[in-house]
Amino acid sequence: MSSGASRPYRSKTVKPCDACRRRRIACIRDNANGVCSLCRHRGHTCTFESLPPTRRARRAKARAATLGSRVDRPVEELADAPSLDETAQVPQVCDAGGDENELSSASRDWFNGTTMFTNKTCLYSGASSDQDPHLLRHLVYDETECFGDDSWTVWRIGKDHGVSSYLTVFPNSHLDCSTNVYSLTEIESMVAPYQDELIRLYYAYVHPSYPILDSQEMIQSRLTEKQIPGSLIALVYKHGAHFWRHSPLAGSVPCPLPQEIRPWVFSRLSLEIRTPNLATVQALLLFMQLIPGRIRAPNHPGFWPLTNVLVGVAQEIGLHVDPKGWSIALSERKLRRILWWAVLSHDKWMAHSLGRPSHIASNSWNVAHLTLSDFADDSGRLPVESLSSVSAFIAFCDLGSILAAVLDAFYSIRVEYDARSPVQALERAQPLLSRLQRWREDHSVSTNPGHPHQYVVRLAALTVRLSIQRAVFGALSKQRSERATSLAAEVVSTVREDLFAVFEALERSRPVGLWLSYLKGDLAMVGSLLITLVLSSVDDAELDERRALLLQFRGHLKVLTELHEQSESFEFSRLPFRRLNLIMEELFGEDEMNVDFVTTPSSLFSPVRV
Repeated sequence: MSSGASRPYRSKTVKPCDACRRRRIACIRDNANGVCSLCRHRGHTCTFESLPPTRRARRAKARAATLGSRVDRPVEELADAPSLDETAQVPQVCDAGGDENELSSASRDWFNGTTMFTNKTCLYSGASSDQDPHLLRHLVYDETECFGDDSWTVWRIGKDHGVSSYLTVFPNSHLDCSTNVYSLTEIESMVAPYQDELIRLYYAYVHPSYPILDSQEMIQSRLTEKQIPGSLIALVYKHGAHFWRHSPLAGSVPCPLPQEIRPWVFSRLSLEIRTPNLATVQALLLFMQLIPGRIRAPNHPGFWPLTNVLVGVAQEIGLHVDPKGWSIALSERKLRRILWWAVLSHDKWMAHSLGRPSHIASNSWNVAHLTLSDFADDSGRLPVESLSSVSAFIAFCDLGSILAAVLDAFYSIRVEYDARSPVQALERAQPLLSRLQRWREDHSVSTNPGHPHQYVVRLAALTVRLSIQRAVFGALSKQRSERATSLAAEVVSTVREDLFAVFEALERSRPVGLWLSYLKGDLAMVGSLLITLVLSSVDDAELDERRALLLQFRGHLKVLTELHEQSESFEFSRLPFRRLNLIMEELFGEDEMNVDFVTTPSSLFSPVRV
């Protein structure tokens, strides 16, 4: 969006018209017809009957205001005030004599139709803030939809369904910013001269599973122009370095990126969140997808508080509001939707695996669901090789909205502490299961060899289904019933027929790429559910069947962990396997840890010593 042309100089001696004097705004008149912009907008004729108050009158009015006196506006002034939907074109506030604090085109050189700037930050103006839309809609905006000056600008960025959205724009110097956000010297010195190869590895093995960045060409262009923060490009290098063994250079060159990069990135991000933008959100998301050096806990200690920071940054810049009608580049509107769904999915999956209350309420956002067009270029083209990964990511994000409903229905604090009858649990589960079935019909997800993103979606869908069944089973198992037994059989069937099929396909194809970190919590939850079924058994037949299923599940995790030690392809299996071993050892003793099950159907219940 181009900035407006500079207006000619206007002296204080130019007398404002009566309407502009009452509103205390600059009287902007076109020399051609002599009518000011306000009167022209309202269809009035300029009049010049009133006079500015004397200095003594202004001082008396100020003293009265200081003493708490109420100065009422005259009825005729109220009658002339514009309605809430009326606005003139040029925003200027002046004193009673007609002086103005003009926002010149030179001071708006930053304004180019994007929310990404190197020296300014755009923050979203929420409905309940001191700068709420009911106030901001009264301002008079110029041709670029801006009001204010270079130190504080209100940007009416657009409308959706008749509702205006506003951003307030501040210089970074007002926000305790870091001055070296775009300084790349330190990180480039660590990886030179292998920057291009690390970026290539990122887009070959990470981006297909997590397409939250611009195209490879765009990233490299921004890197050349030094328009990408150091933290973000460092994370691109770090993720790419994890797959260095697949580089043709690996045989002669060791991995060029040191482990110490992780605390360096974290320290940079802790400063960059003061001046948040889309790159900050991307960096936080990628930071929480880093593969840990050691197995600790499913939250990669500290990642849940960092998730709170991520959500706060996303809301700070207005990602939770659909940008459909915003006057920014089409490519940024698409990226904002992609990033919001990545933030929402991250929050919901982390809340699920850690048993925490989600940071995002269901009524606090309105971003439309993703479609293939959100990943296409400005001409509407999407590379054929990207179709599979993009479709999987869209399916994963849609699944996140179903998981959000599951958390609200079964796993919120109020639900846990309120009395919940088996009937209520079944009533809540049915629409969720139906919604999950519609999701399966809308998204054709298959386990294609060589594509980790497809497996991620399949495993995530099974997790949602098992989470619903787990919640209902918890309500039904409080009193022994045939329905509880039937539901336990459904869980056994889901694990044996669906989950194990995915495991077996993984063991055969051994795909290489990024496995989203949420899988660790998903598989740990499944292990806990299977242990619960074993402990809930009421007869020997149930006990034998459920114990066999548990040991077979553990056997698959063991195989994947051993394969990971050979090829570093299944990092997500390590934590669930170790957690399951610790719980089983405590509950059943060390002897049980020496029992495994051959995974062929013919010997499903035949224990063999290993």
